[in-house]
Amino acid sequence: MATPTVGRLAERLVSEVAPEELPTFELISDTFYTRPEVRGSTAANLLRGPRPGRPAGLDPESVALVTQVVLLILGAIVSDRFVKQLGRYLRGARTWLGQRRLRRAIRSAQTPNGPDTPLPKLSATHIREVGDLVRWVAVRAGLTPEVANRLANLVVAALTEPLPPE
Repeated sequence: MATPTVGRLAERLVSEVAPEELPTFELISDTFYTRPEVRGSTAANLLRGPRPGRPAGLDPESVALVTQVVLLILGAIVSDRFVKQLGRYLRGARTWLGQRRLRRAIRSAQTPNGPDTPLPKLSATHIREVGDLVRWVAVRAGLTPEVANRLANLVVAALTEPLPPE
């Protein structure tokens, strides 16, 4: 069985939540991983949230919002340093300063091997926090709470190892 990677999981999540974005997935993914300035501006725009006259994300004409949210979140959770501090960041997200720190941490988290980066093994506590993070980022980026919850459940399910048979 192939090692689960960020790229494979991202494509699977997009196909389940927003299959209409699949035709542009590869282009957006390649741009996201090969151009740090695009990744940074995408993160900044998504995490600031939509504003009048300025949609969140990369391209106002073909938003592919789910793809961008998925790439951003998976890029953050493969960073061990980020995940270790995730609980603190989420608790602080109730304040403006805490939200600013969380946005900065997400923007600066690196995906070392791009889409070929293996998915991390996370503790139960970190899994719950990742679910909270997915919901926070997805709603902040402009996805509906229903889509945010579905995306969070799919990410958590993908990162949770099945129990061994008895």
